[in-house]
Amino acid sequence: MIYIAGLYEYSNSVHKKYYEGPGGIVAVRDGSSLSYLLQDHLNSTARIVTSSGTIQDTTYYFPFGGKRAGNYNSITAKRFTGQYHEKSLASGSSEDGLYYYGARWYDAALGRFTQADTIVPNPGNPQDLNRYSYVRNNPLKYTDPSGHCPAPPTEMGATICLALFIQPSSVPAGPFTVKGDDRDFSSNSDPEKSRGYIWISLDSEKVESHMNPSGYYYTEYDYYPAAHGVIKVPKSEGIEWYEPSQNNHWNVQRSRDGTITVAYDVVISGPLEQFGTAPHINGTVTFYQDSKETWKARFVRDGFPWAEAYHHDGKGNVKTIFQDPAARGNPYDLFAIESNLGFLKWISKQIQSATVWFDAPIVNQRGIAQ
Repeated sequence: MIYIAGLYEYSNSVHKKYYEGPGGIVAVRDGSSLSYLLQDHLNSTARIVTSSGTIQDTTYYFPFGGKRAGNYNSITAKRFTGQYHEKSLASGSSEDGLYYYGARWYDAALGRFTQADTIVPNPGNPQDLNRYSYVRNNPLKYTDPSGHCPAPPTEMGATICLALFIQPSSVPAGPFTVKGDDRDFSSNSDPEKSRGYIWISLDSEKVESHMNPSGYYYTEYDYYPAAHGVIKVPKSEGIEWYEPSQNNHWNVQRSRDGTITVAYDVVISGPLEQFGTAPHINGTVTFYQDSKETWKARFVRDGFPWAEAYHHDGKGNVKTIFQDPAARGNPYDLFAIESNLGFLKWISKQIQSATVWFDAPIVNQRGIAQ
């Protein structure tokens, strides 16, 4: 079977083409037959209608996607929330099979993913502690288009999402090594695996900003006496987590002409902030619509970190507004972000990075500055 971009399938010598409209997939051509797909509020295929208006099939779903009534026909495999359904992977007497969500397979009969999520998006939310759970056990409100954390809540309607993330798995900052987000611009990347992101509703005044904890790598050592001093042997490694800084700010301004301006000031929390050397990551992004009512953006921002913005139309469709990689200075060194540290910050930075009189930077065994 050949499956391309969710819009073309080829199987058993049959070509199947999907047609996309403003609200998502609207029709499918199976060979020479054209059928229209009618969807519910979660973009699940609820009814299939012929080109002449005759109802071919109707499917009703349980909240977690299992079939409540109706049939699974061969016209389309796009079913619950519009995801690809592999009915042949059903177990026992169940017809529900598995759904492919881009990063993981989902079992609608169990209401659980078959693989654990790669991270716990928000450790402060008990629903996120179960890495097999589906959309925080609230399937009537959320969908999960990528196999990771939820898209904006349905009640926000059409939404712009702006996210900032550190692409590599780690970045140096003097004696510290800060944990990066280890992701890129792939559509399968988890939006909550970012430094921070903000949802801006286009249908209301609602705005939701989210900041994630900062992590610092540390190494614990064992020390053994030797003829000419002490031998330091690495014992274990880990990550020390710090709650988001209280100095993070997101400000959203809406203009009468429909433009939306987002100004942000993001700070890496933890020892860098405690010593006053954490760089402020600043930027201003203005979103506007062109003559075709397509959302565009112009921005002035620090060359760090990586930034992306998407338009969710509230009907399950997502369009990229921009994807802007880190560029200025050395994007893999946090101290290269802010050139104007000021005298006190500069002194603090030199002390943190001191290696002249010591055989190691001034850190304790958990990588925390003394």
